[in-house]
Amino acid sequence: MPHILDRIPGLPGVISAIAGKDDLIFCDRDNHASIIDGTRLSFAKTIKYQHNDMGDLAEKLEAAPTNRGKLIVADGIFSMLGDIVKLPDMHRLAKRFGARILLDDAHAFGVLGLNGRGTAEHHGLEKETDLVMGTFSKSLASIGGFVAGDREVIDFLKHKARSLIFSASLPPASAAGVIAALTVLEREPERRARLWVNANKMRASLRALGLDTGDSETPVVPVILGDQEYTFRFWRQLFERGVFANPVCSPAVPAGMDLLRTSYMATHTDQQLAFVRDQFAAVLEQMGAPPRTLATQRAAIPRAPDRSANWPAAFASELLLPGGSARSFFMSALSGNIETPFCQVSTALSDFPCCWYMLPRNR
Repeated sequence: MPHILDRIPGLPGVISAIAGKDDLIFCDRDNHASIIDGTRLSFAKTIKYQHNDMGDLAEKLEAAPTNRGKLIVADGIFSMLGDIVKLPDMHRLAKRFGARILLDDAHAFGVLGLNGRGTAEHHGLEKETDLVMGTFSKSLASIGGFVAGDREVIDFLKHKARSLIFSASLPPASAAGVIAALTVLEREPERRARLWVNANKMRASLRALGLDTGDSETPVVPVILGDQEYTFRFWRQLFERGVFANPVCSPAVPAGMDLLRTSYMATHTDQQLAFVRDQFAAVLEQMGAPPRTLATQRAAIPRAPDRSANWPAAFASELLLPGGSARSFFMSALSGNIETPFCQVSTALSDFPCCWYMLPRNR
């Protein structure tokens, strides 16, 4: 039975506490930014391997000095591409080279596994996984997070992780919300079943339109468009049609992998998902095929230049939402200071957030 330390504010505190100056951290190139921040705060040397490429990880581990401590850190579900870490292969490598594994299950907890316990349960490797980090802010709809591992490791973190020592406790209401959400997860498994039905349906629908969803196999479903300007214009057209997705460009993803990040909830209805599919189809018809589609995903495409530093000012201002900026628009909308035709479907307990379907405010 793993011991759990809650209230720890993120991976940087855990990684920087565990890995010292004589240690090595092996980090997937597509890991979440919080993992990257943790490796930078640590005094350990960081060695990056190609995304979810266990062959490349094996080469990096084999080339490493045998007398150094080794920590492999990876997302359970990768937050942009929606694929699942190859944990069985990673475990075999860790055992072979004497490494430990830290999983970031922010997007997997409540989603993967027979009981929603995350990536390790999904692969049947809970006892073999050294540390699992999770958040309360996604499936549990609260704030805060946890790290689970052996008692000795958790006791060490309690006295070593600066982000824990110098932080305050969770608000009681937030902690109570987490407990209530866990109860829902345990008692209502039909929510997870519905979540997977919705995710698989939308992934198939988007691929049927010829869109590239990469290697996604979870409720995180990227639509890889392959060009920065095209991505933002596509996002704007979707928004005006009542669908909100997240545009993602370099440096969050490599240049040429510009995408719209969609994800789905158990509470999305068939009618809402059909609406989202139809809006994608309408924007595709209006804008034409993107630089990257299913037909081109296997071909070698030149990486698009990163134009974020020299966009024309007119185009940049065109992307701003009503009210002068995205922040001011959403803050004003939340406070009721402006009229907006949209409001998001709120995430219910144990739902996976967002490609938020927008509903008229007066419904």
